[in-house]
Formats: sequence, structure tokens, C-alpha cells
Amino acid sequence: MIGDGDDSGMSKRRMRNFLVHPGIQLRLVSQMLLVATAIGSGLSVMVWTAGQDAGPGLVLGAALSGAVPGLLVLAVVLTHRVAGPAVALAHTCRRVGGGDLSLPRPLRRRDLLGDLADEVALMVEGLREQEAEERALLADAANRLRRAGEFAGGSDIATRLEVLAVRKSQRLGLFA
Repeated sequence: MIGDGDDSGMSKRRMRNFLVHPGIQLRLVSQMLLVATAIGSGLSVMVWTAGQDAGPGLVLGAALSGAVPGLLVLAVVLTHRVAGPAVALAHTCRRVGGGDLSLPRPLRRRDLLGDLADEVALMVEGLREQEAEERALLADAANRLRRAGEFAGGSDIATRLEVLAVRKSQRLGLFA
């Protein structure tokens, strides 16, 4: 059936989109389900040992077994709101470590770790400001050396300073 193939492909794609960091997410999901199962089992035992007939215990058990898939979906969605930002922040850290000081992408409105993302963005902005100040100082020093011309080797030093200024421009995303 064509519809079944399309639905399974879309379902797999959607699940893959929600599992941005399966190691973290599946561990959290399994822990949440373990706690839910323990609570449900405890409640079932309490109902059973309270001397009531089996009916309410079976209804409770059926309700809990129906709730488990819902809890699984909820757990994946909630962990996605943590793992997604964690992956984005890790990507930003790798970029900054490599010298790329372009501004990080903002998180989605309902993502968690927003405060941490804001702090990382402030850190990147601070580094950008420092790089911009140093770039301006290097460019000014290179221009002064070129204009002075009297200084022995001034042209070579000016060229080196200009190379440094260009590198700082690249880190800032100015590509000057």
C-alpha cells in the first residue's frame, strides 16, 4: 500500500527529528518510564492488597498500560527540548574554539536551557567586541607604518599586521 509506505517514512523522519541526541534522550526517557512503571505497580499493589475485588485493580492496570505510550511520547518531546539546545550549544562551542565568532542561532521559543544559551551568546558577543577592537588597532598600526615609510622594514611589518587584521575580520564574519 502506498499510503502505508508514506506514513512510515514520515513517522521515521519525525522520530529522527525528535531524537537529536539519542544517547541523552533515550536514557532520560527510560528513566522516566521506569519511575512511571514503579509508581503504577505500587498503586496496583496497594489497590489489590486493600481487599477490594480485582475489577478496580485491572482497570488501573489497563489505564496505566495505556498511559505508557503517552508517557513515552511526552518524554521524547520534553527531552528534545533539552537535547536540541545542548546540541546547538555544543556546535557553538566548537565553532568558537575553531575561531569562528559568528553569532549563535537563537533557540526555539519553547526550548529549555535558554538562560545558558543567552550566556553563551553574551560570551560570543564579548569575544567579538575584543576581536573588533584588536582588529581596529592592528589596521591602524599597519596604516601608520605604511605612511611612515621611513621605518626600516615598515612595509613588511605593515603587511603582517594587515594579515592579522584580515584574520580577525574573518573570525568576526566581516571577510574584509
